[in-house]
Amino acid sequence: MKKVIIYHSKHGSTKAYAEWLAEAIGGESVPLVKAKKLDLSAYDAVAFGCRYVAGRLKIAGFVKDRAPQLAGKRVAFFAVGITPPDSPDVSKGYDAALPEEVRAGMRFFFLPGRLESAKLGFVERQMIKMAKAEDIDRVDRAAIGPLVDFLNG
Repeated sequence: MKKVIIYHSKHGSTKAYAEWLAEAIGGESVPLVKAKKLDLSAYDAVAFGCRYVAGRLKIAGFVKDRAPQLAGKRVAFFAVGITPPDSPDVSKGYDAALPEEVRAGMRFFFLPGRLESAKLGFVERQMIKMAKAEDIDRVDRAAIGPLVDFLNG
């Protein structure tokens, strides 16, 4: 079974999850910038991952464009963020990012992330300051367990 994890990572958390996931399922992890040339129809299982910030999912456009290549495959989408996992905002952001016909063929997972204000740009730091958020690290390799189980089918 051929498997791939395509990810976009700005500060490293999503990349770490993608690499751990690839190792756990015997697949490959490919950053979004290199994935544009991949023929996803050649894979049996595909996972997409990116950070979740303010309801936005950076990789959603790529997923929408590749939807025809995903038919009949085991497909997962994972988002990484500091939003509490039980927040309704998480699923609302996912639902808004991808049309229902694309979401129908995949399963969504939310993984705990990290906030390191020293790594943020000016605008991001201002958003964090307004939200009164503090640095936090919830990245946990064990969190990929359900995602691994799903992709291994």
